Amino acid sequence: MATWKDINRLVDLMGGSHLSDTMDQVVVSGSEPDRKQKIFIAYEVMKPDFEFVKVMSAFAMVDLVNVEAVVRRVGRLQVGCVSYQYVYENGREVDGFVTLASTTPLASLDLTDGQAHFGIYLNVFGRAADTLEAEFAEPGRPDFF
Repeated sequence: MATWKDINRLVDLMGGSHLSDTMDQVVVSGSEPDRKQKIFIAYEVMKPDFEFVKVMSAFAMVDLVNVEAVVRRVGRLQVGCVSYQYVYENGREVDGFVTLASTTPLASLDLTDGQAHFGIYLNVFGRAADTLEAEFAEPGRPDFF
C-alpha cells in the first residue's frame, strides 16, 4: 500500500517538483525525441478517508479542438480517459484544457519497486498525452503542454 509521501519520493526520483501539499508535477519524454509532456499528480480524498491519486496531462485547449473527435480517439487508448480542467481568472471560468486523466485508489498502488511500475506508467501516460497533443493541437503550434 502506497502513501502520498511514497508518491512524493517517486516524483523526486523522476526529477519532478512539488507544486503544493497535494499536487506534484513530472515532465517526461514525449512521442518524439524533441518533445516533452507535463504530468500533474494530485492527491485527493473522498470523505471520510478514501485516498486517490489523480494523474492528468493537458493536450489541447477545449475551444480549439473538435471534442467529439477527441472522445472517439481517446476511447481507443489503453490508458486514461478524456477530462476537462477549468482555467479561472478572478474567480470566473475563462477557458479550459482537454486532458488525459486517470484516477486510482492510493491503497492499490505498490511502490516497493519504485520506478518499475508507477514510474513506467507515468511515462506511458505522458507519451499518450503527447501523441494526442501532436494530433489535436493547432497545426504549427510548438510543443506547449
